[in-house]
Amino acid sequence: MNTRPLSHLETYDSAAAAAQALDQGMQALVAAERSGASEGEVIRLCDEVIARRLRVQLIRLRSGWSAPPQLAAQLARDRLLLEEPANLYN
Repeated sequence: MNTRPLSHLETYDSAAAAAQALDQGMQALVAAERSGASEGEVIRLCDEVIARRLRVQLIRLRSGWSAPPQLAAQLARDRLLLEEPANLYN
């Protein structure tokens, strides 16, 4: 089960580092999907990408970025995906 609190999110020194980590996570996910990685590995990588995307958006918001209104709903969905058990993917 993926029930870790959001405090597990990685921390970064800058928004650029967070964005780079997100890009690397996306690349790893695409590579895993293309190589036929196990379902568990793909789910783990999906969780990492969601967490990194959430971290990037939080950094941007804290730095004064004026987010579009729909972003709050998207961030809330991301949080739920990270807090829900992994079996929701099945």
